[in-house]
Amino acid sequence: MAKFGQTYNTEEIYVDDYKPLPVGDYLAIIEESEIGTSKSNENNNYLKLTFKILSDKYKDRKLWAYMNVKNDNPTAQQIGLKEMGKVLRALGMPRVSDSDEFLKKTLILNVEIETDYEGKKQNVIKGYKAAVNHAATTTSTAPPPRQAQGYQSVPGQQVNQVPPTNQAVNNGYQGYQQPTVQGQPRQQVQQANSGAVPPEQFQDDSSDFEPWQG
Repeated sequence: MAKFGQTYNTEEIYVDDYKPLPVGDYLAIIEESEIGTSKSNENNNYLKLTFKILSDKYKDRKLWAYMNVKNDNPTAQQIGLKEMGKVLRALGMPRVSDSDEFLKKTLILNVEIETDYEGKKQNVIKGYKAAVNHAATTTSTAPPPRQAQGYQSVPGQQVNQVPPTNQAVNNGYQGYQQPTVQGQPRQQVQQANSGAVPPEQFQDDSSDFEPWQG
């Protein structure tokens, strides 16, 4: 008999069974970024982003986003460009002219679960937030209270406790805070053109559009 040298808890060991991730916010890094061409129309191009999750026990799981950036359907293209604009703003990028500029950048993904046309549950990215000063909701923990001298509650008695800070530790990323979850339109499969696209070009009025089904 040989001992492991430590105790393993099954609740802390994540098995990738490909079930959808729980609804919440996840710290992620853009692992791949590429431009694709629609099989049905070679004039239509889309941007495909591959996100690798960095948060908690779901680390290394992957999610994908497809955004039309050049499409014969003006509505489809506008929806796609707005989605790309949200990513750019979350990354703090004023403009982009090459898909490689997205690589190795981190951000917070707001992830939900929807049912596809076949009745299968799947994850959908509903929003993007800057990684700075954010915490993935699945991993936030509060540190113990700091001690401070000098508060008098009873004459002759000192109390050395102050309220705990809001600092959180997330997989080595410190200082993240709970982001506000807001509804976002479902992403559509779309593609990118070669010109530089500043995020300010896209006003966040996506509520005016119904999700486009390609």
